[in-house]
Amino acid sequence: MKKAALLGLIYGGVSLLLTTILVFVDPKILFKPWMILVSSGIGMAILIGGGRYFLRQLDDVTLSFGVAFKYLFVAALIGSVVGALGSSILFAGNEELSETFVEYQKTTMENAAAWGAGLAGGDEATKEEARQEVRDQIESGEVNIQENPFAFKSLPLSLAGSIIGSLIVALIAAIFVRQKQ
Repeated sequence: MKKAALLGLIYGGVSLLLTTILVFVDPKILFKPWMILVSSGIGMAILIGGGRYFLRQLDDVTLSFGVAFKYLFVAALIGSVVGALGSSILFAGNEELSETFVEYQKTTMENAAAWGAGLAGGDEATKEEARQEVRDQIESGEVNIQENPFAFKSLPLSLAGSIIGSLIVALIAAIFVRQKQ
C-alpha cells in the first residue's frame, strides 16, 4: 500500500500544481470544457503510467484486475483528497476565481436550459425564453449559485464526490495497468 500512497501523493500533487498554474495564468481557463478533459487525461495518464511502474513491481508475477483496482482506488482517493484539501487551502478566498466560477455556472445553466428546449423541439425563440427563465430564476435567488468551488463549506461534498470519481478512474485505469496472464 505504500506504493499506492506514493502514487496518490504524486497524482494529487500534479493536480494541485496544475490547478495553481491555471488559476494564476487565467482562472477562466480552469472551467473550460477542453481544459477539464485535458486535466482528466493528465490524471489518467499519471495513474496508468504510475500504476504500471509501481504496481507491476509487486512480488506477484501477475497483476490481476482486482489487485490493480484496489491499489489504484487508494491512489486515486488519496490524490483526490490531497487536491481538494490543497485547493481549498490555497484558493478559498480568491475573489477572481469566485467571480469566474459564478459566471461559469450561470452560462452552463442557461445553455443547459436552451439545450433542453431544443431537445423538446423548440425553435430559437423557445431556447432564448428558456435562457431568460433561468436568468430570472438566478436573479430572484430561486436557483442556488455556489460562490467558490474551493470554499471550505463545499469541502465535504467535494470529498464525497472524490470517492465516486476515484472509483470510476480506478476502474478505467486498472484495465490498462493489469498484467495479462
